[in-house]
Amino acid sequence: MFTALLRAARPPSPLAGRLARQSLLFALGDGTFLAGSAAFFTIIVGLKPVEVGLGLTIAGIAAFLSALPMGKLVDRFGPRRMWALSAFGQAATFAVWATASRASTTTTTTITTTTTTTTTLPHHHQ
Repeated sequence: MFTALLRAARPPSPLAGRLARQSLLFALGDGTFLAGSAAFFTIIVGLKPVEVGLGLTIAGIAAFLSALPMGKLVDRFGPRRMWALSAFGQAATFAVWATASRASTTTTTTITTTTTTTTTLPHHHQ
């Protein structure tokens, strides 16, 4: 019975398996990041939980709305170039987070980080 369950859960191809593992790792990392950022902004920065929640909500909406334009940029300039550019953008916004002390700065950097995350997701071409 256990082997039948494993067989049914097995991805149909090696590429599908790699994409499933990457999606799982990304989801774990993203969830950990969001929980950690909420704690960081309330405990270390001193923002109110409602400010942090509003900032993360706005950032999530911005990431959702930026998915299509970012995908078009990836199609135009290529996944490697856009991945490198967006990874640099993420690194820069993480550096700004260390100086965040107001809700507006926090929201802006969170929006930028989540928007660039949309572009850094792995893209595969066969």
